Amino acid sequence: MQRVQKKNGTFLFSMKQLLLMLLSLSVFDAFATDFGLRLELIKEANPMASFVYGSSIFLFYLMKIGFPISLFALEPAVDRSRIVRWLLQFTIGLYAVAVGVHIFWMMLQFS
Repeated sequence: MQRVQKKNGTFLFSMKQLLLMLLSLSVFDAFATDFGLRLELIKEANPMASFVYGSSIFLFYLMKIGFPISLFALEPAVDRSRIVRWLLQFTIGLYAVAVGVHIFWMMLQFS
């Protein structure tokens, strides 16, 4: 694992690595949510995502995966921002919890 040196200290992950983590978690979340909703195993907890899913599954995937992909275009501009890095890490933590919930219901359903 490559460490990234910054003026005010050392970061464990580069901004690009954080964005890749977010994208990976988002892709898993999108597919797991779609799978669970199609089989009527779960209900979407996010009202906005539920509305979008009900309107168009394509738009649901675009929202879930497109937004994290779009952050790659902003990466050079926000790479040095500590608040953006913190918000990104916080978002990754939330997605990790959501992925954990998906894994939990899948284990309950298919074991």
